[in-house]
Amino acid sequence: MNQVQLTKHCQKRLQQRGMPIEVVNFIFQHGKSFRTHNDVKKIVTKNKIKKIQFKEKAFLKVFDKHIRNTAIVCNGEVVITVMKQKTKIHR
Repeated sequence: MNQVQLTKHCQKRLQQRGMPIEVVNFIFQHGKSFRTHNDVKKIVTKNKIKKIQFKEKAFLKVFDKHIRNTAIVCNGEVVITVMKQKTKIHR
C-alpha cells in the first residue's frame, strides 16, 4: 500500500483515537468518496467490505472495528483529519 501524507492535526487525532496508520491507508485506498466543501470524505461501506473480504481477510479481521466506524477527510493525497462516523452519510 502507498503511504499517504498526514497533517499534524491528523497525526494527533490518530493518536487520540488509538488508530493505526494502516487503517487510514486502507480507507484511502478502498473508501467511497463524498464531496464535502473543498475536500473529500472517504468511508468504507458495508458493500465494499463484502466485495474485498476474501482478498483482505487477515487485515479486516484485525482492524474491522476501526474500518467500519471511521471516516477520513482528504485534500488530494493529504489526509487532513480522521473521525468516527456515527451517522449515515446522506448524499
